[in-house]
Amino acid sequence: MWHIDEIVKAVKGIPLSIEREFFTAISTDSRSIQDGDLFIPLSGNNFDGHAFIPLAYDKSHGGSLCEKGREDIAKSAKGTIILVDNTLGPYRPCEIQKKADESQVYRHYRKQRKDYDKRNTHPYYKK
Repeated sequence: MWHIDEIVKAVKGIPLSIEREFFTAISTDSRSIQDGDLFIPLSGNNFDGHAFIPLAYDKSHGGSLCEKGREDIAKSAKGTIILVDNTLGPYRPCEIQKKADESQVYRHYRKQRKDYDKRNTHPYYKK
């Protein structure tokens, strides 16, 4: 379980709105998100997870990370919204990742992170 303060500190984010202070898990898939999860919208070549922030909230009644500059989507969304520089950032070692190691969601994160590393399409992953 993660407290909002831990998440904000770990992702170096800024809370835009706070509706929920505790999250049970982290999810990047709005189709399988569970009640109380924090949604991390990923953007790739063929999709933009930010479009699914409202849907993720409807299913989880939790919250979401949102990239700065995308506040237009975040302001219309309900729930806890944390603004970050890059939603892919939490995939690198940080407090959330250490805790995610202990959760069932970790395998999902690890696979997606490897896929991004292999494609090396996102500037965050270029060395």
